[in-house]
Amino acid sequence: MPITKRRRRTAILLGASVLVACTPGPAETSPGRPGGDRASAPTANRTARAGPGAQASPVPSSRPVPVSAAWSRVTVPKTAFGAQLLDITATGPREAWAAGVEDAGENRPGDPVALRWDGIRWHRMPSLDVPHDENDFSFETVNSLDGVGASGPDDVWVTGGGGSRAFAAHWDGHRWRKERPFGVSHDHFLFDVETAGRKAWFAGSGPSGPMIVRWDGHRFTEPEDLGERGDRGMLRDIAVRDGHLWAVGGTESDASATGNPLVYHRPPDDSLYAEPSVLKEYRGRLDGVWPVSKTDVWAVGLSYPEPGGDGERPLIVRWDGSRWNRVDPPFSRGVLRSVTATGPDDVWFAGVDADHPRQPLFLHFDGAGWSREYGPPSHPYRDGGHPAREELHPVWNVRLIRVPGTTELWAAGSSEEGGYGEGKPFVLRRRPVS
Repeated sequence: MPITKRRRRTAILLGASVLVACTPGPAETSPGRPGGDRASAPTANRTARAGPGAQASPVPSSRPVPVSAAWSRVTVPKTAFGAQLLDITATGPREAWAAGVEDAGENRPGDPVALRWDGIRWHRMPSLDVPHDENDFSFETVNSLDGVGASGPDDVWVTGGGGSRAFAAHWDGHRWRKERPFGVSHDHFLFDVETAGRKAWFAGSGPSGPMIVRWDGHRFTEPEDLGERGDRGMLRDIAVRDGHLWAVGGTESDASATGNPLVYHRPPDDSLYAEPSVLKEYRGRLDGVWPVSKTDVWAVGLSYPEPGGDGERPLIVRWDGSRWNRVDPPFSRGVLRSVTATGPDDVWFAGVDADHPRQPLFLHFDGAGWSREYGPPSHPYRDGGHPAREELHPVWNVRLIRVPGTTELWAAGSSEEGGYGEGKPFVLRRRPVS
């Protein structure tokens, strides 16, 4: 089944020059191909997509860099102030979905928002009608949708939260069905969802740490608690291909920016217990994962800055069937938030280049080398409402998905941190230039 997934609430990215081995090995890197430190274990798990420590430390450039002719901005329905699009997925040229939050600010937790592409334009989806009522013990306030996954127009899942109980909802082509996967239990959070064949897998965290729960087509199964070894943290992204499940994140649970990347792999045989791997040689986390095949998997994120350093570094690692290998990207400061691919010679990455933070960055790997593209600048805002002081917000989050059956890409994200009424969401579309 094609993978149809995408993203999360705060910016998460991987340090390009540092992820890899569960066991030390000789470093050997070269731009555009796997190399460097290695991780020997094939499993891993992951941490939440956004949060403190995920933001790049950009030194704003004075002018936007040239925009690739292939990328264009697509109009989206009006949203309230403080809106962010946190994830995007597509099932074909006429079906795409984006999810996030709006009306979020310093003293406003926000409201969930979901958008749908019908092949012509983006529409707002019906409200989830989640009550803002502290006395409703089955559905307390839901403030955001952090992840969205779809296998078709009548099989769409969103997940998110806002209180201390995880939330999910299913769209059957006509209406939303709301779910609390863990009932009234507290301290469960879900950050991403992957769908295939009427089933769905959710990644997040529970009281013991990283966790995965599955919808089997009829009900939620018993959660798979991956934190029993004491590795606190969260899984931020999840993907399923040919029966193999992959999830990534980090061990930090208190936003201290001192954790390690997590990777988790479970083969098709559900009876086999797969233990998560912690890449302890590195300080950082992973925010996106995409399996090209069971022996070719990409993961991206960030490495935390060293004391006195100049910000986060992008992180890319690649699984070759037996170990994780570091891959050096063609930029050194910033973050990577998302990865998607059609094959080993057509892999795309999205993130933020700290030297050009007001435009989303897109990287392409063709199996031998890299190319780099920048999208349109973020939305301008007026300093104090003064036209002469119009400036551009830094891009805060960007998620990327390929469109099955085409050579097109969708990207969704937001500028600034998405709060205080100034940041705005955006949707971009890439179509090859003839």
